[in-house]
Amino acid sequence: MVPLFLILVLVAVILSSLATAILLGFGIVSCSILIGWLRRNPATAFRALFVQLGAFFGIAGGMVIAFLLRSLTAMDGGLGLQLFVGAAVGLLCGLALAFAFNLMWTSALNWAFKRINRIG
Repeated sequence: MVPLFLILVLVAVILSSLATAILLGFGIVSCSILIGWLRRNPATAFRALFVQLGAFFGIAGGMVIAFLLRSLTAMDGGLGLQLFVGAAVGLLCGLALAFAFNLMWTSALNWAFKRINRIG
C-alpha cells in the first residue's frame, strides 16, 4: 500500500508541472504578440513565436537526447556537462530549424500574396 504522503507528493509534482507548462506557453505566446504589436506587423509576431518555440524545443530535445545517449551507451563524464552540451547543440539545431521554417513560411506567404494579387 502506498502511503498518502507519496500520493500527495505525486499530485503536487503533476500539478506544478502542468502549471509551469501553462505559464511557459502563455509567456511565449504573449511575448510574440508583444513583439508583433511593437513592430506593428503580425508576421513578425509569428516569426518570433517560431524562433522561441524552436529554441525551447531544441533545448528540451537536446537534453533528452543527451540523457538517452548517456543511458544507452557507456559515456564517461559528468551528467551536468553532457546535459549542458546537449542543450547547447539542441538550441543551435532548434534555432536553425526555426529560421529555416521562417524562411519557407515567408516564401510561401509571398508566393500566395503575389498569386492573389494577380488573380484579384
